Amino acid sequence: MTLEKNLLALAERDPELVVRLSWPAGSDHVVEGAEGPEYVLGMQRFPLRVGPEAAAGLARQAGDEAFLFGLGLGELAAALLAGGRLVVAWERDPWLMRLALSRHDLSGALRAGTLRLLLGSDLVEERRRGLRGGLVLHPLLGQVYGVERRLLEGRHDRPVAALASGGLFVQDLAAGLERAGLAPFTLDLGRLSREELSRSLGRLRPALLAAVNYVDGLAEFCAAHGVTLVCWEIDPATSDLQPCGEPGRSFIFTYRRGAVAEYRAAGFPHVEHLPLAADPARRRPVDVSGPESARHRAAVSVVGSSMVPDVARHERAFLEAWEAAHGPGARGTGLAALSWVLEAQSRDLSAHRVPALLAGRWPALAAAHPEAVRAASEIAAALKRLAAVRRLARFAPRVWGDEGWREAEGGGVAYMGPAGHGDELDRIYCGSAVNVDLGRLYQMDIVTMRVFDVLACGGFVLAERSDDLAALFEVGVEVDCYGSLEELERKVAHYLAHPDRAAALAARGREAVLGRHTVQSRVDHMLAVAGCAPPG
Repeated sequence: MTLEKNLLALAERDPELVVRLSWPAGSDHVVEGAEGPEYVLGMQRFPLRVGPEAAAGLARQAGDEAFLFGLGLGELAAALLAGGRLVVAWERDPWLMRLALSRHDLSGALRAGTLRLLLGSDLVEERRRGLRGGLVLHPLLGQVYGVERRLLEGRHDRPVAALASGGLFVQDLAAGLERAGLAPFTLDLGRLSREELSRSLGRLRPALLAAVNYVDGLAEFCAAHGVTLVCWEIDPATSDLQPCGEPGRSFIFTYRRGAVAEYRAAGFPHVEHLPLAADPARRRPVDVSGPESARHRAAVSVVGSSMVPDVARHERAFLEAWEAAHGPGARGTGLAALSWVLEAQSRDLSAHRVPALLAGRWPALAAAHPEAVRAASEIAAALKRLAAVRRLARFAPRVWGDEGWREAEGGGVAYMGPAGHGDELDRIYCGSAVNVDLGRLYQMDIVTMRVFDVLACGGFVLAERSDDLAALFEVGVEVDCYGSLEELERKVAHYLAHPDRAAALAARGREAVLGRHTVQSRVDHMLAVAGCAPPG
């Protein structure tokens, strides 16, 4: 009833916003916790609720007019209005705006015009007109919407860059775009309706849409709106690349050399190999000598996903593909086939053999059901990571990541829990005598983000051997590597016994990253190729 009452009042002032709030919106990032709704960021959950005392305290700091950055669940708006203020409240997320209008009766203020609501790209239009009122930040969303906050507080003459939301690397891309002279604004491609996305592009008038990883249909969507797409692929695709009907001005940059031909075959004319990189503003040397950093000091460390929590899902996907190829009731033989492939792969973890093993023994399955190959490869990759950590048990490695690493615990292996993606990663990389890079079994041809990040921190890393590693670094001078678990174990022992050699490599590796492999240099290159670099 509260939502309906608020929407009726809002319709008198802003009927278009009522329509926008009726469009589909994703809600999986807001979950119910013990004390109310929580916001999901990666593997962490944060309370959304602002208590009465905190809301009142923030409201007291505002003047007669307030610009509320992050409506959230509506407590701050209610507190500001209770003080007799004129309030403009912006929220990036339509689902949160719906929740706020469901929890607080704001109908009187909406009808009277003492509360004006802005959603998503409305912020950029308001910025162009000039903001009024003192800025009040939502305690949580003021941080979550950091890209938009910098846009709001920065120079108003910078061209806008639409930025597809996504994983943590999106923040690095945003920082690179900002340093290049652009003003990023986040679009939640997976949560906003197509109608809201189309409206946003029309209002933003962006110089480009920048994305980390490609989503099927994105090129056609940008072409339909006359927007240049600049996409940096940094993660493995979870499905086959679909043919592109209308690429428009789409520029694809991929960390995998082998993917260049795949994108071109799919109809993308502008495709280029572009390795990963580090942002020295975020990854840098830190002091780990104090007692507060004791848990981050280790002889050997491993940071990353175990991939184990997804094994059951991949096993189901393999068996579904097997039954599709061999008929219902063939699950037993499917399990036997999968076990055979995984056992055969485990005998040689220096190369990805799953596709050849399946194609050699079950060619029809491999040809007709590529999802079976992907599923088996994912499981094999998880087993390889566990095997590598267990192989290093005598060095008492510390492992940071998801709960799946518990399967490797014991015999010297210590699971440390998830690693924060802020300064904690810097402390781990700087506090470890040897940082072990474990790539994905099916991606032995790339240099992982972790290698660049560790080197940017001034840490020593043992990377997996690849052609790309030798092309980007001077192996044996700027970085060292291994090609098998036997070699990994041998080199870990060597560098633990010779820390001076590890330190020399780490120092030269950091110089290499700072000189040749920064996120900023990659962003500048992409913008230049796409013709989107701001003048001056």
